[in-house]
Amino acid sequence: MPSKVSHVRLPEAEYKFIDEVIENGYFTSRTDFIKSAIRLQIHETSKRILADLKKKRKKKISHTQLLKSAKKSRKAVYKEIWS
Repeated sequence: MPSKVSHVRLPEAEYKFIDEVIENGYFTSRTDFIKSAIRLQIHETSKRILADLKKKRKKKISHTQLLKSAKKSRKAVYKEIWS
């Protein structure tokens, strides 16, 4: 999937923080930091969606089944977004 460009406006304090973590070697660039933040948000949101789905299900689902489903969903999302 081809990449798309997005422009993001951030407060100066957030840019300063990002630049500091890059300077300290946690990330290689602002782009690396932002991509990582987006992946983390996708992961966290996916977990919330799965938890909501689990609550709505009448049939109980085991923790193992939920993890398997989450991994499958996450792989599909990452493949669609990052491939």
